[in-house]
Amino acid sequence: MTADTKRLWIEIAAVLLLGAFPVFLSNGVFSRPALEEPPPLLAHVSNPLETPLKLTAYALFIVCPIAAIARSGRPPAHFGIRREPWTAVGAGLICFLLNYVTAWLVWGLYWIAGFPLGTESIRAFHVAHASSLGEAVSLLPWYAIVVIAEETFARCYLLTRLREATGSAPFAIVASSFAYAAWHPHWGLAGAGHVFAGGLLFGAFFVARGGVVAPAVAHFVFDALTLLPR
Repeated sequence: MTADTKRLWIEIAAVLLLGAFPVFLSNGVFSRPALEEPPPLLAHVSNPLETPLKLTAYALFIVCPIAAIARSGRPPAHFGIRREPWTAVGAGLICFLLNYVTAWLVWGLYWIAGFPLGTESIRAFHVAHASSLGEAVSLLPWYAIVVIAEETFARCYLLTRLREATGSAPFAIVASSFAYAAWHPHWGLAGAGHVFAGGLLFGAFFVARGGVVAPAVAHFVFDALTLLPR
């Protein structure tokens, strides 16, 4: 291992520890989807701490990969942050459809198997929802921020850096998808399985197109559907 590769691995580990791990803990502590199960981590934390801890966790989640990208000396385009043609939006919609079908396949398999990895119900497929169309529209800007943050971290930073460190795009896609699923404990185990599968699709489109627009569009459309009133 060269000195540059060693420094790169140290950087990746630091960004994951400081940027992703707090979100993993925050989501595990405070967020409970439509499941009949207790919070998986640190249930003793008092509720008044929720807002400041979540804000701190998500601030670190956004700042850490952006700071690492800025310090890399590489242009943003190296990390897939670039202007792309309108065809990238079409590719994103195709990616969304593939992800949506994959999601239902994952949940269907869990349903057939009797949800062996937890007590998830099919309702958890829409882990969040709004009580009205107006509420759903008002939440879309927040979902846009979340999508930008997650795609910047998982695809632009982590996938790109892992590919640099290992020289393997398939490894980078799988490893970044695992990390992407790991900071979604609030989706339950079956939901995390779908997030992992979605990460594989998003990563494949990111690598194939060399840009983040397609996976970001797919990610945003899918998340927006979870807000639809039930």
